[in-house]
Amino acid sequence: MSIANQAKAAVCLGILTSVAVTAQTNSLASSAKTTSSPVAYVYVQSSSGVVAYSAASNGQLTKISGSPFNTTGSITGSTGSIFFTTGTDYIHSYPVASNGAIKAQESEINSQKYSGASCGPAGAPGVLDHSGKYFYMFLDNSMSCGAYQTYTIGKNGVLTFNNWTDVPQESGGYMTAPTILGNEAFAYAISGYAHNANLIGFARESSGALQAIKLNETDPSGPSGITWTPTLVDGDPTNHLAVALDPYDSNPPQLASYTVDSHGNIVSTNTAEDMPTLPFAATELAFSPSGTLLAVAGGYPTGYGAGNGLEVFHFNGAKPITAYSGLMANMEIDGIKWDSSNHLYAISTKTNQLLVYTVTATSITKAPGSPYTITDPTVLITKSL
Repeated sequence: MSIANQAKAAVCLGILTSVAVTAQTNSLASSAKTTSSPVAYVYVQSSSGVVAYSAASNGQLTKISGSPFNTTGSITGSTGSIFFTTGTDYIHSYPVASNGAIKAQESEINSQKYSGASCGPAGAPGVLDHSGKYFYMFLDNSMSCGAYQTYTIGKNGVLTFNNWTDVPQESGGYMTAPTILGNEAFAYAISGYAHNANLIGFARESSGALQAIKLNETDPSGPSGITWTPTLVDGDPTNHLAVALDPYDSNPPQLASYTVDSHGNIVSTNTAEDMPTLPFAATELAFSPSGTLLAVAGGYPTGYGAGNGLEVFHFNGAKPITAYSGLMANMEIDGIKWDSSNHLYAISTKTNQLLVYTVTATSITKAPGSPYTITDPTVLITKSL
């Protein structure tokens, strides 16, 4: 072979080698992308069972093998290793596989066998505390009382009754599941009837049990004659509350911030002029893990407070909440949750959709693949990894 031909062959070999290396690099990169560890598991209750996904760092979802999973009752929460559902009377626990799959039921406990059962069946899904050590069950007969039961979570998710507390309730009224502050010291809920609803508070004992407390409350100031009614409450990672307030008149609903003191009393320094308004009656509030962002869902298609949508606000502790996103989704939103990687998830039962956004303090983008189609999604939970 001539020197010229040898040179050409060398060049060709170099090109082929480069192409091969590039292809191998791209293949490895693609493989790494598809096999990288998920940042969260996402579970949605649907008419076909619990649809489960793993979430990538960019928010894209991949259905977990075996999904949908058959469980009893409605999904409630996950400690990571144990998955819980709540039925009319029973709390059910299921082990969770390393890939987020839900295994066969491990145990169940009948809430009606313990103190507080006289207040009725489960009035709302149960609640896990932030440590994953305690489970709270709310019992309500919409007549004269509501009971909040505390259970200790043991090995393999086996629950043991711990304690209970009750709250008087007017006939025909309602109560909500408790929201627990990030500092684990206090919890809050709403009890009442229509425009006579009030915030109620609980102290957490060292055993994890909730005990009702007498609550002193200082509400936002406003024009003479205006009376706000709390409709939703959520706690941030420290000692603040976000509360949706409805005037039940021609004025729009507003969002208020409260500070919780060392005795569980709550104070708001907001005014009607500096509180943001909502274009809908809120159906759910959800704090980001950092506590600096507050997501608000709306889903009343007809009647009083009609309006649908999803908005995100800046939460500023004791200072007034400030507008951020504007209307993100003009549809009925029935559930919202965050993970710890800046992802916000929302379900819409009416449109059979699961939406995913990446939300930071400075940007909001729809995640790749969003929205996802799920038949009749009703409850949404997430577990960050």
